[in-house]
Amino acid sequence: MIVYPYRVLVDGCVVSLVLTIYIIGTLRWNYRWWLADFPPDLQASLPPQTANEKQKGGLIGLGAFAIVLLGMAVSFILLKRQTPTEITFFSAWLHAFLFFQVFNACDLLVIDWIGCLFIDPSKPPIPGTENSPGYRDYFFHVIGFLKGIVIGIFVSLLPAIVVSF
Repeated sequence: MIVYPYRVLVDGCVVSLVLTIYIIGTLRWNYRWWLADFPPDLQASLPPQTANEKQKGGLIGLGAFAIVLLGMAVSFILLKRQTPTEITFFSAWLHAFLFFQVFNACDLLVIDWIGCLFIDPSKPPIPGTENSPGYRDYFFHVIGFLKGIVIGIFVSLLPAIVVSF
């Protein structure tokens, strides 16, 4: 089986839109749930997360992961309907990996980079972080993107195993 780029791109973009809304919504509700994902200088300028915030942040992270897995499951169902041939392990892995990378790229470009452009570091949305260089630390987010590629290599194994066997 070959990879269907259309299926990966469309499904990945739909899930990316849902995840972006989810992440921005939870950031606006309580940014402290995402504190561990902020650049180090922003973290240092704020009080550490409480145990309750860490717990809720973990649940928020699980919710994001559930959105990815649900979206990926729907994508595979649509893919199986679209292709008359058997889906091999490698094809399933590549589909899952590329699906995951669509969001990884959206996270970097939309949430991290474009989102940071709209933040005035002298009047930030987070009190106590005025003039923090982390608001313009694009390299920090590139490192997160590269970590997402590595994570995607392994996260994509489970769906590939389930779909191909």
